[in-house]
Amino acid sequence: MTGVNVLKSPQKLESWRVDGSGATQLNLGGNAVVHVYVEGGEVVILGQAGDLWPTKKTGDTWTVRAWLSADLSTWKQVLEFPSGDAVTAIAWWRGHLFIGSEQGQVWRAEGAWPRK
Repeated sequence: MTGVNVLKSPQKLESWRVDGSGATQLNLGGNAVVHVYVEGGEVVILGQAGDLWPTKKTGDTWTVRAWLSADLSTWKQVLEFPSGDAVTAIAWWRGHLFIGSEQGQVWRAEGAWPRK
């Protein structure tokens, strides 16, 4: 679950893992979760640098990051790049990571995918 904590000042984007035992805040070191994709027991999180709300404005440079986890406790950063467009989605398909931008573009990541 991801949302804005309006009780804090400044307001921040926060994310939690929610299960039968309650909610645990995800710690991604000051990064905000944009989208989550689950594939075969692994979770890929697409994020952006910075967790302040409101987020950046059009024309700003974004630092896009992705993390991989099998247990939602330990995270391995698998991708980082600068972008002039905000990103909105991530998926794993046919051996590649695909990332969708706010402008409607779809980008395919190149390189080795750090699967188990």
